[in-house]
Amino acid sequence: MTTDLSFDVSSLGLEGTSTNPRRHYRFPARWPISEGKLKVLAVTGEKRLAQLSRVPTVSESVRTFAYSDWIAVAASQKTPEALANNISQSLAEALQDPSVAQRMRDFAIVPVGNSPAAARMFFNQESQRWRQLIEATRAKLD
Repeated sequence: MTTDLSFDVSSLGLEGTSTNPRRHYRFPARWPISEGKLKVLAVTGEKRLAQLSRVPTVSESVRTFAYSDWIAVAASQKTPEALANNISQSLAEALQDPSVAQRMRDFAIVPVGNSPAAARMFFNQESQRWRQLIEATRAKLD
């Protein structure tokens, strides 16, 4: 078991198992924080987390820092636009359900639920941002 505490202390992670080394589990880290066993120095998102509102973001100290996890639902480009929009709208409605939204916030996930066009634009922006970083640092896969 490893604990993911480098910056994302909103959850603890178990990385890999003997049968599936790519599996990643997350569970709330509120208990060690609330019991004073873990001090949160900063969070990695653009904004402070509501449940840790006194904890600054890394970018409040390191102005050029910008990182956050995101999750998207994707479909083939051949998916009819009406169907993609219908699925997107249904997911957005589900994310607005108070119990669903709270469960996600328990894991430090901020539910968004945007349109396919908005998701595509965000993905393209993220791809460009990381492409620039990879090129600037000449990062290579081993």
